[in-house]
This record gives sequence, structure tokens and C-alpha cells, in this order.
Amino acid sequence: MAENLLMQVLLEELSIACQCLRRVAVAVHDSLAEPADAEEMGEGNIPETAEFAIRGDLECLVADNLDPAIATLQKAAQAARGLR
Repeated sequence: MAENLLMQVLLEELSIACQCLRRVAVAVHDSLAEPADAEEMGEGNIPETAEFAIRGDLECLVADNLDPAIATLQKAAQAARGLR
């Protein structure tokens, strides 16, 4: 029973850490201005700027990795809560 409580707490802490990382990633993303010619860069018509590439990388990090990780960790913590 104590192991289940520890597991729940650890999963919740991992979720919180991922949420903090998500907030930082979003803040960095939002601090970078979207280039006026972002559409042209996105279509490959002109070379990407560093800011454009970083914004895209951060968007992918949040949507593809952090959001699913947070959801998975929260579900796992709920499941561990049910094991008590």
C-alpha cells in the first residue's frame, strides 16, 4: 500500500515537472516573433531563420511529446490512486 502511494506521488511529480517544462517551452516560443514571411519558409520557398525553426521545434515538442506525456502521467497517477 505504501508503495502504491509512493508511485502515485512520483507520477504526479513527473507530471508537474513536465507541465513546468511545457510552460517554459511555450514562453520561449511566444517570446520569438513569427517572421512576416513564415508561410514562405514553411513551404520551403525561402530558407528558414533560426527563430522560425526554433518556434517550429517548440511547437512540436509541446504537441507531440509534452502534452501526451502529461496526459499519460496523470492517467497513471489516477490508476495508482486506485491501487491503494
